[in-house]
Amino acid sequence: MSEHWSQQYIGLPWKEKGRTRAGIDCYGLVRLILAEQCGIRLPSYTGAYASTEERAQILAAITAGSADLARRIERHEVRPFDVVEMMDEGVPTHLGIVSAPGRMIHIPRRRLSEMPRWDRGAWADKVVGFWRPNGVPA
Repeated sequence: MSEHWSQQYIGLPWKEKGRTRAGIDCYGLVRLILAEQCGIRLPSYTGAYASTEERAQILAAITAGSADLARRIERHEVRPFDVVEMMDEGVPTHLGIVSAPGRMIHIPRRRLSEMPRWDRGAWADKVVGFWRPNGVPA
């Protein structure tokens, strides 16, 4: 039996504005997975904010281009490779990517990437919405 595609993204180290497997932040992880698994190229946004502490700048960068890159979807439509949008200290700036029904891959600040449940448990109350990137396979 072959390993699920998501396993290669578990345990990656966190890095401020990271965009590679050597160190990555939450948007960088979503960007990496979509590029490697779906051939979707998203902008880097590393120049759009000073640090991950700048939540207002991150929110502005993400929302400015989101309509051209993805469309909002309802919870009942969610499938692998959809983006999970979550609250981070009161602002919807944390992202993960759906890996399987009820599960996501994400990277909490200053930790390793992991695959928790988004539909129940600690992350369920933080989920504010879902996005389907343009080009995600059916």
